[in-house]
Amino acid sequence: MNDYLVLRDIRPAQNRYRVYEIQMGSITIKERTYFSVILAWGRVGRRKQRKVFLCSNRAEVDKLLKPVLRTRYRHDYQLVDKSRSFPPYTILEEFKEASPLPSLQLSLFAF
Repeated sequence: MNDYLVLRDIRPAQNRYRVYEIQMGSITIKERTYFSVILAWGRVGRRKQRKVFLCSNRAEVDKLLKPVLRTRYRHDYQLVDKSRSFPPYTILEEFKEASPLPSLQLSLFAF
């Protein structure tokens, strides 16, 4: 996976410790290249739910990710980390930057 984005929504007063991660890459199946998108979400420090999508072109990826990002923005998620090569969606400029939380495990793909 080359591109990634990590969002979080942490509000201790409401016992809310949520994290959302998007990972993107490419995969070749029978000499045809697809875009792979993995969405992972859940509570910080717990096993996460995941969905995997294969898209045949960048337009399909955009159609998949734009509503996801809009929903996370409406739910007050903050931007934790993003790879340099992650697609430049305009809504990403609207997200607040999150301050680091060294004591909490934010990796969604750790078991």
